[in-house]
Amino acid sequence: MNLVSIIIPAYNAGDYLKKCVYSILHQTYTDYEIIIIDDGSTDNTYQICEELASKDYRVKIHHQENRGVSIARNDGINYAIGKYIIFVDSDDMLSPQYLEILVRFAEKADLGIIGYTSQIENLETDTNVRHVYENPKNIIDGILCGVKYDGYLWNKIFQRSIIVENNLKFKENVTVWEDLLFVLEYLSCSSSVIVSESRLYYY
Repeated sequence: MNLVSIIIPAYNAGDYLKKCVYSILHQTYTDYEIIIIDDGSTDNTYQICEELASKDYRVKIHHQENRGVSIARNDGINYAIGKYIIFVDSDDMLSPQYLEILVRFAEKADLGIIGYTSQIENLETDTNVRHVYENPKNIIDGILCGVKYDGYLWNKIFQRSIIVENNLKFKENVTVWEDLLFVLEYLSCSSSVIVSESRLYYY
C-alpha cells in the first residue's frame, strides 16, 4: 500500500470536524495520515483536534496563528510524507470507498478526479466505478470554459512528487479561487488524468 497524506485546514470547525475525521477513519483504505492544520481557531477546534489525535496515531495536529487557508494548505504539504496528497474541507464527509478508489486512480495517472454531491443521501459506496482517461489539456479547457469538470481540490488525488518537483504552492495573497489556480498549475505539469463521476465526496 502507498501512504496518502490527507490535509485538512480547520478554522473554527468545532461543529463538524469530528464527523469529517470519523468519515476518514472508517475508510476501506487504511494507509494514510491525517494532517489537521488548526489555523488559529477561536472556538473548541483545538480541544477537538487534541481529542482526535489521542484516539488514532494517524491523526497529526499542527496549531498555528490564523494566516489563511492558502498558508495552512502549504504548511500541510510541507508536513506531508505520503506518496499521494488529498485535500479535504473540515465540514465535508467521505464515502468509505473514497480513498480506495482515488488511490487506484493515482497508481495509474498523475491526477485522479472523483464525483461529489451536496446531498448526503446521494453519497455512493460502490467500488466498481466507471472511469475514463482524459488528457490534462482537455481538463484545463473544460474548467476554464465552465462546461465540464471543476477546479475544486477535495475531489482529487495529487502526486506529491509532482507538487514538490515543480514547487507548486497555493498563492498566499489570493483569497478567492486559490484552489482553482493550484489545480490548473498542477494539470499543466501532468500527463494523464483519470475521471469518474461516481459521487464519493459529500460537499
